[in-house]
Amino acid sequence: MMEASNSPDQQSVLSESILVSESLVPARDLKGVGHAEISFDGLLKDPLIIKEDLKEGCGGQLWPAGMVLARYLLLQHRSDFNNKTMFVRHPSFSES
Repeated sequence: MMEASNSPDQQSVLSESILVSESLVPARDLKGVGHAEISFDGLLKDPLIIKEDLKEGCGGQLWPAGMVLARYLLLQHRSDFNNKTMFVRHPSFSES
C-alpha cells in the first residue's frame, strides 16, 4: 500500500485554500507590555502585580480560565498555600 504524500506544490495549494475571513475570526488586537494588579475582589491582602507581554504571542497574558482557577483555589484551599512560595524563572535567564 502506498503512503500518500503531498508534493511542495500540493502543500502550497492546501495552505492557500484554508483562508479564513476576518468576519468569521477577527484579527487579534496587538497589545504591548502592560501591568495588571490582581486582588481577586479583595481575596488577596496585597494584590499581585503581573507583567503582561504579548510581543511573542498570547502566552504572556492573563487567561480567564486561569483567573477562575486561581479564585477557586483562594476560596476553597487558601490554607493549603500558607507559608508556600513560588519562583518562576524568566526564559531568558541562563545559569553560567
